[in-house]
Amino acid sequence: MDICTSVIEICKDKGWANPQLSVSGENFAKINWLDGNPNNITQQMIETKKAELKANYDNLAYARNREKAYPSIEDVTVALAEKAEGDSTFWDEITKKRADVKKKYPKP
Repeated sequence: MDICTSVIEICKDKGWANPQLSVSGENFAKINWLDGNPNNITQQMIETKKAELKANYDNLAYARNREKAYPSIEDVTVALAEKAEGDSTFWDEITKKRADVKKKYPKP
């Protein structure tokens, strides 16, 4: 999570107007407050928000991994159609694959 994203999220959380800033790299000393920082956002506030955003992102790693590993919607649709026609072979494969993915990437 970068400084600008963190500052924007701090402002959203507080109901403040969007800040006007530029940053050179990820260096707190190189934040250029184009609006004079009217919300008095501190380095500590930014560091805390960055850590929070990173933790939230990390906590959803299982969901991102599952999304890539799950069978496609097309495969599920075909499997359901075949199951409705009396052949559940593909459906059984899809069900097993989903269970394997959930086991490999459990919710935290």
